[in-house]
Amino acid sequence: MSDLDWNEIIETSDPERIWKALYSLVQSHGTIQSSTNAGQGLESFDEIYSDIAQEVFLRLITGDRLAYFAGNGFTNEQIESDLLLNDMAAVLTRRKEYLVGQSPDDDQQASGLRRQPVTFKISHASKLI
Repeated sequence: MSDLDWNEIIETSDPERIWKALYSLVQSHGTIQSSTNAGQGLESFDEIYSDIAQEVFLRLITGDRLAYFAGNGFTNEQIESDLLLNDMAAVLTRRKEYLVGQSPDDDQQASGLRRQPVTFKISHASKLI
């Protein structure tokens, strides 16, 4: 688990701080596997992580999930597990479905998305809620 104090972060209600914490979580659990030359396309890694963090952030805000976490006494570990196993997993699943559903005509557009596959790992300390 990360060193983030999710309860304190949520309590601040500061959108920028919440987004930065989500980005940190995405970045710390994300690995980008590339078959391209090392160093090529590195600038897009930050964009990929930013996009995923933004989608997770929007899911949390529109679903009022932050208030749910705070109101139900979730621990830091429970919040982080929920973010990883539910929100990030849903975002990545939707992205994968999008890529699979691309028609051959959209090959050029989809190739940019397929260029750097992103996978996420869950530490051994993570527990299901």
